[in-house]
Amino acid sequence: PILGDTTHGHSKTNRAWKETRNLPGERICLHLARMQIPPNDEIPNGLDVSCPLMDDMLEMLRVYAPDVLENAQPKLKEEGVLLDADREYEVGQYTIPE
Repeated sequence: PILGDTTHGHSKTNRAWKETRNLPGERICLHLARMQIPPNDEIPNGLDVSCPLMDDMLEMLRVYAPDVLENAQPKLKEEGVLLDADREYEVGQYTIPE
């Protein structure tokens, strides 16, 4: 289940988190941390994009699941998942193809 998601979550758990842990009603605890696309005809050099966890999600892990966060850190580092932004990131422009 996905915490905060009405379709793929658990309503009783979502309600408990909203009532006791201040989970915002519109917050879904799902994050695309890294996306890799291998080189292909459209993207000859491939693509590797990382996005650090949002502060609110990271804080929820620190407060409510510190053991999970601590145990996951070696694997997250190995996979290139960023927990804290340690540098400025370039935000690219995207245009919708016609």
